[in-house]
Amino acid sequence: MANPLDPVMEWYRIALDGLRVAQRAIYLQAPGVIQDKHLFHQLDPQAAINRLEAAKSDLARLTVLDLAAVFERVLRQFILGEVNRGYPAPGLLHDAIRGEFEYDIRFWGFAERLIGVFPGVDPQLRGDVKKVIRYRDWVAHAGRLNPMPSEKQPDNVVPEVAEQRLTEFLKAVGIVA
Repeated sequence: MANPLDPVMEWYRIALDGLRVAQRAIYLQAPGVIQDKHLFHQLDPQAAINRLEAAKSDLARLTVLDLAAVFERVLRQFILGEVNRGYPAPGLLHDAIRGEFEYDIRFWGFAERLIGVFPGVDPQLRGDVKKVIRYRDWVAHAGRLNPMPSEKQPDNVVPEVAEQRLTEFLKAVGIVA
């Protein structure tokens, strides 16, 4: 399987490049680039650059959130596939068990139960993935408005690090080659 996280990282890099180009245009004060219809037209160059820097931070946070969401969906689908392989012959019993399991797995805690179902994965890697998930949870629940306490703040949760950790996990369980 191709890495399902690749499209997220491609989107992130494209958006980041766009922000860098805008920042350069503002910094160089390129004539005709910033027009009346643009938000930056009303701002002095330093204020505009400050806004772009804030947008880069938001972009990074949202990318980690997106990476984690894709990762979670892939893990849940993989587990459901394993259950379906365990009951290869369709029938009333198989359908009932599969239906109950599909319903139940939606409520599995991501960081604990979903990651914990793979005990063969290196504990350090599982811990690193849990840090990404904890950061994702913070972002998803108004992280901008409520700063994460420093004692709970995971180290280096930037898109590139999150992508690397999540990909390693997907490789360790055999989802990605």
